[in-house]
Amino acid sequence: MTREEKEQKIQEPDGKVFGNQKVRITEFHRCKQYECLASVDNVMTSTGHLKFFDLVPVSEGLPSFEARWDEKDESVDIDIRGVSEQDKNRFKHGKGGYSGHWSRRTPTADTIYTYEVCIWIPRGRVFEGTVDFTVVRRQGIPGKASIIN
Repeated sequence: MTREEKEQKIQEPDGKVFGNQKVRITEFHRCKQYECLASVDNVMTSTGHLKFFDLVPVSEGLPSFEARWDEKDESVDIDIRGVSEQDKNRFKHGKGGYSGHWSRRTPTADTIYTYEVCIWIPRGRVFEGTVDFTVVRRQGIPGKASIIN
């Protein structure tokens, strides 16, 4: 399958999440060495990427993080940037002082899309909080229409 074919398949209106709205990030803890930047464009890209927020270091030498939608698991995943492949793997699997790749779904009375996020690196806790939002799904309806007089 070519990249173009994959992109066309991703854009099919089959009920998956295509965007998010009313994104609210509640911070319980954020390391002073990081800034939280909420995503402005809350629409899935042609490659299926849907971002919520970034955690970026205010000084060099620290990793950055991106919160994104995982359609397969219907969850918010956190990706680490600016580290070796080995450290990315440690982060993903919660080893060596790294953790936080997977969020935990905690629905509330306000929204069913509420996720707890807690990110750690060997230096300590980077972020703890929640992200909640509503989703935009597209669903195609097969059939034909006609006008009856």
